[in-house]
Amino acid sequence: AGACGGGVIGGHEEWEVRRVRDGVPFAGSELTMDYNPLEAGLWSHVSFDKGCYCGQETLTRLRTYDGVKQLLWRVVIDTDMPPADLVG
Repeated sequence: AGACGGGVIGGHEEWEVRRVRDGVPFAGSELTMDYNPLEAGLWSHVSFDKGCYCGQETLTRLRTYDGVKQLLWRVVIDTDMPPADLVG
């Protein structure tokens, strides 16, 4: 395990548990090509003033016409059950 910002980070599994617990979306998991940044709640990370970039017209149209139809949400479940037992 290594140190990062003063904290000790375990292996990948521990990092994944903490990431999910803290509600941090990750590319390839919650952030995929199936969803745009606005649906993932990343409004503050999108520039609507920057020059040309891939997807700019689509994101601007969604903002202009309030067209975001789905959102990524964080759900907190207070239980000791393993996550695999909660899904299905």
